[in-house]
Amino acid sequence: GKSTRFVSTLQRFSVTPSLSLSILLACSASVHTWAQTSPDQDDPLKFRTGVHSVLVDVLVLDQDRQPVPALSIEDFTVLEDGVPQAVQTFSLTDWMSYASARDRRAESVDPASPNHRYPRKFIFIHNRQSSRFDQLARAKIALESFVVESMADGDEAMVIDNGNTTKITQQFRSSKGLTLENIRSLSQAPPLRTHSSREILRRLEELGQGLEPFPGRKVVVLMSNEVMTHHANGSMEFRAGGRRESRSGSPLWRAIESLNQANTSVYTIDLRGPERSDLRPGGLSGLASGTGGRHFQNSFAFENMLRAIERENSRTYYLGYTPTNVALDGSYRTIEVRVDRPGVEVVARHGYFARTKDDVVEADARRGFDNLDGSTPTPRIEPRLADAVEATHYLLWPGNGYAHVPMSVTLPGELLSDEPRLLTLSVLQDGVAVQRYASPVHTRRHYARQNVALKPGSYVFRFRLDDDGKRIYSGTSEFEVPKDFNERFGFSSIVPVVSSDAATGIGSKVPILPSTTLSVGDDAYLLFQVFPGTKWRRPKQVLLTYTVLDSSGAPVATGGIDRPVALTREKGDGTPVLLRIPMALLPAGRYDVELLASEPDRGRRASGGIALEIR
Repeated sequence: GKSTRFVSTLQRFSVTPSLSLSILLACSASVHTWAQTSPDQDDPLKFRTGVHSVLVDVLVLDQDRQPVPALSIEDFTVLEDGVPQAVQTFSLTDWMSYASARDRRAESVDPASPNHRYPRKFIFIHNRQSSRFDQLARAKIALESFVVESMADGDEAMVIDNGNTTKITQQFRSSKGLTLENIRSLSQAPPLRTHSSREILRRLEELGQGLEPFPGRKVVVLMSNEVMTHHANGSMEFRAGGRRESRSGSPLWRAIESLNQANTSVYTIDLRGPERSDLRPGGLSGLASGTGGRHFQNSFAFENMLRAIERENSRTYYLGYTPTNVALDGSYRTIEVRVDRPGVEVVARHGYFARTKDDVVEADARRGFDNLDGSTPTPRIEPRLADAVEATHYLLWPGNGYAHVPMSVTLPGELLSDEPRLLTLSVLQDGVAVQRYASPVHTRRHYARQNVALKPGSYVFRFRLDDDGKRIYSGTSEFEVPKDFNERFGFSSIVPVVSSDAATGIGSKVPILPSTTLSVGDDAYLLFQVFPGTKWRRPKQVLLTYTVLDSSGAPVATGGIDRPVALTREKGDGTPVLLRIPMALLPAGRYDVELLASEPDRGRRASGGIALEIR
């Protein structure tokens, strides 16, 4: 069967087999269900719901921020709320010694030894919000170098792209080749939609919730502009823990709390480098320091920053203890780790919230469910099958107060049969279906597509596959129709359409391709709108050009429209354009098509893009 990757932008979004979860909580379900290394339910070191065994992962660094070797259990003291705790289990992940020994005598290295108990887990977040093309390109090059030069065999990596929406382009995988491929496939185009800092921090909070089931240390590498300086109440300060009520504190505190609960440190890299004008510490710095990571700024030497992150996390000590306070009261418990060595820096999480009785009951009810919301469980989906489902949606603006939203779902052969199955597409708002469409699918018709009109607002796109009334697969994701996405100079969604005969009337039924996969020998036809904007002087005409980038980020084709495109003068309306991208001579592979609209007289530019695959 056909296998395509998950994607998620303003045009496309990731779908998981979990129900009623937000986009990054869908990430949480994915982490829990699909990761190659799942947590051992009997591991005494794991911090588990309802089991009073707390795992604390600790970095011990010298004055040069080099990991301190040769520490034993006697060198550590752990205090909870100021009370000494008996450290019952002690383990070490020493990647420097392990990698060296593996290179010298691979046959004698035992991957299950205490020095290799937990693989290192890296989560790379490519935040395109408020970033420029050149900054994002520089970040991708640095991440590629890190994977090639610094990641060891056995390291696991997750790749997350935060553009118009948030997408997981790779679940935890230990393949360096696959990680490199997925990093190279990341878009370098700034997104059309701007997220608030509150929304970004909520994604991080949900990410922490999803990472919590996994033992060992997790390292988030967040490459971002300093976009999290303020949230709605004007401050990014966070309080020290102490009461259950702090869960309702600032978004930054809730994100830090969630990540600390999951033994996850965040290392932040400000993509502005020496160009930054505001030298005050902002949200990135607070996020890093609050989770035991570091904030890097004022330099474009991203490769050096990433090497420092790898070096600091090359030796991790794991301390397990049973708290003397066994009450299920939901209170915040502070953790302090001391090391009997002079001049060292100890990096460990600051504390955790104890579970309540309700938490334990809820967690027990969820155990064994793919649907982490406690609903009726669905069959566990194999990774290759989940990765093969492609769901897309696009946003166009016909100028009548409604957004035109073409959407489709493409299924792999594993979910199809000769006898028709029913594929239902639903759009819900506040839990109520506002649009519903059903279509039979089988081995000769493996997709469903529909065009809907929606007012600005928040929606849920849900699809369900039934065989004789029985659900065999389902997916869901949130998306938003912004109120003002047509009011800025820029592009609508970039929509792949069936041929050069596609109508450019945005209000009509757009003949979208059900998939963004082309066959070898096909050209791509892209339909989109260019908005002149409403807040400043609107351009009368623009130059339109395109660049096709291969999986390594190298340009393989360039072109454009040979004369300026005249834009509509109607307020808020976009000018429809149908553009042929000559890809017939390109070999099979994954490509990014980046579009650029420029106004030469004023030097103003806008960009958009879409990922395509040739098979």
